[in-house]
Amino acid sequence: MLLSVPSEEREEFVEENNVVEMSNAELKKAIKERDEALEKVSELEGVRDDIASALTDVTAERDRLKAENKELSSRPVDAIVTATDKGDIEKAVDEALRDAAEQHKREMEELQKKLDREVKKNSKLEFEVKNAEQKASDAEKNASAGSEEYKREAERAKAEADNLRRQLQMSDPVTAEFKGVFEQASAMVVKLQTIIKSASPEVAPRLQAALSALGKQLGGNNG
Repeated sequence: MLLSVPSEEREEFVEENNVVEMSNAELKKAIKERDEALEKVSELEGVRDDIASALTDVTAERDRLKAENKELSSRPVDAIVTATDKGDIEKAVDEALRDAAEQHKREMEELQKKLDREVKKNSKLEFEVKNAEQKASDAEKNASAGSEEYKREAERAKAEADNLRRQLQMSDPVTAEFKGVFEQASAMVVKLQTIIKSASPEVAPRLQAALSALGKQLGGNNG
């Protein structure tokens, strides 16, 4: 039974287990327990090696990712954006500009309808102003006779004519049109600025230049 113990370990085994005083059954059990313990140790060493290998792999992957992140951080933005990305961004900008133009067209059509209504309202006010002015003129002629009632009637007619004249001035269609167009233009500028902010670094300067040129053109034609 002792021959089953490797020769280089046999002497130590004999000393540790007092083999001389053991029965055959006890010796057999001691050898079995020794073999099981060695097998367990071998298994644990294998697990330890697997853990060490996995740790090495994780460390290597971590270092690789850190180096990749550092390299990407050092690149210019344009170098990170692919040609496909740039195409998608420019396409999105074109679609946004097209949508903005269609929205502007709808808003201008609505503005034209409002302007038409203002013109009709203005024509009606002009008619009422003329009638009120004629009524005030007639009342003043009657007031010249000296009747207090005619004088009060003349004052009321004159006040009504003045009030209608002020309404007519406030409903001037040119002023109304300019106000509406100005509000629409202001909204469009905000939309264009939002689109420029979402554009790529290559596209944004061109869009900004176009917007600046439009601003200069409006400033130069304000006379």
